[in-house]
Amino acid sequence: PWLKVLRALEPFVSSDASRPWSCSILLKDGYAFATNNVVFARVECGWGGDDLVLPSHAIDELLRIGQEPETVTFDSTSAQFEYADGTFICTNLYNGGWPDLTALCNVIEGAVLVRVPEGLLKAVRTLVPFFPDPKTPVVLLGPNGVSTIDGEHGAEVDVGALPKGAYRLENLS
Repeated sequence: PWLKVLRALEPFVSSDASRPWSCSILLKDGYAFATNNVVFARVECGWGGDDLVLPSHAIDELLRIGQEPETVTFDSTSAQFEYADGTFICTNLYNGGWPDLTALCNVIEGAVLVRVPEGLLKAVRTLVPFFPDPKTPVVLLGPNGVSTIDGEHGAEVDVGALPKGAYRLENLS
């Protein structure tokens, strides 16, 4: 389902013209990938074709239309999305390569990727009124879910065990 994948990754598509490859979504080996140069996101999508780098302007237009395309045909320079009523969208594809995804996915030897739990975004938003310093909203991840750093007041929301880490609110939102 194209729209579900595009909606999930669109917030992670960069607008950084100095890294034009990041202004796209890469479909490769059963996954779709996006990055805003802070966070790297990967979604299972069942993609079985050759690598496809879909530029942000095509992503925006497909989401604006809001209908699932019936078929997709592409070559090394362009892609065409065809709809049930016979209409279609044709777009040029991004020509540059992405960095080595194996290196991005396996930053630490033996690292285990963890699925983002349902309700994580809602849990993070629940913490907003409880940050000890609103100028530096740091969200802690850990065995009990998400929490604020210790301070005069704080909060914790259980979304299940997460790998230990500390992130700015903006990066998780």
